[in-house]
Amino acid sequence: MSYDDLEVHICEKCGREIKPVKVMFEQFGHIVYPACKCRIEELERLKEECQQRNRRQQIERLFSTSDLGPRFGECTIDNWIMRPGTEKAYEMVRKYIEAWPEQLHTGEGLVLFGPPGNGKSHLAAACINAVITRGYPAVFQSVTQLMYRINATYRGNEKESESEIINSLIEADLVVLDDIGAEKWTEKVEERLYSIIDGRYWWKRPIIITGNFRTPKELETHIGERAFDRIAETSIFVANMAASYRKEQARARLRREA
Repeated sequence: MSYDDLEVHICEKCGREIKPVKVMFEQFGHIVYPACKCRIEELERLKEECQQRNRRQQIERLFSTSDLGPRFGECTIDNWIMRPGTEKAYEMVRKYIEAWPEQLHTGEGLVLFGPPGNGKSHLAAACINAVITRGYPAVFQSVTQLMYRINATYRGNEKESESEIINSLIEADLVVLDDIGAEKWTEKVEERLYSIIDGRYWWKRPIIITGNFRTPKELETHIGERAFDRIAETSIFVANMAASYRKEQARARLRREA
C-alpha cells in the first residue's frame, strides 16, 4: 500500500479530516496520525486555565479580598453619591467598569487625583469589586500599608517575601495603588513603586492609582520620572475636585448636635 492509499481519519469531535504524516526516525519511516487541531486547542486551553488558576491562588494567598475591609468592600458604582465636582470621575469609572476586560488587551489604567476625602478610593474600590465579581484576580492596596508589609518581610518571622508581594502585584489582572503619596518618600519606596509599575507596563496589565495631589506633576515628583513616564503613556488622568465628603458629613453632624 502506498502512502497515498492510506486511510484518512475523521475527528469524532469536530469532523475534520486527519491525514497521515510520515515521520523519519533514524533510517526508518513511520506513518502517524497527528492530533486534531481541536484537540490541540483544547489542551492549550486547559494549560492556560491551569496557569491562570495557579496565578489566582498565588495572588489570593497574599492579597485576600477581605483586604478591602468592610468600608471599601461594599463600594460599587451604584452606591456612589454624586456631588458637584465628581461627575467626570464617576463617568470615567463607570465606563471603565462597563468596558472591562478590554483593558486587559490595551493595558489602559486610570489615575484619580484631587483633594482628600472626595471619594477617589470609593471609585477605585468599585472597579476592583466589579472585576473580582466577574472572576478576575484583582488587588486593592493602600501604598502606605504595602510599604509596612514589605518592610515586615525583613524581620525574619514572615511567611512572605518582598519579591512574592511585588510579583503578585505585577501578575494580578487589575491593581489599585490607593492613596499614593501618603507614604513617607524614600529611594527604596520609589524603587518598589517603579518595580510594580514597570512590571505591569511590560505585561500590559492595567493599574489604577489614587492620590491627593492637585496636578499630575506632583505625582511625578513623588514616584519619579521613569515610573511616571509609564503611567502617563498607559493611563487616563481624571481630576476629582469635589470638596471633602468626610468634612461635609462632620459639619452636618455638628449642626445636628448643636
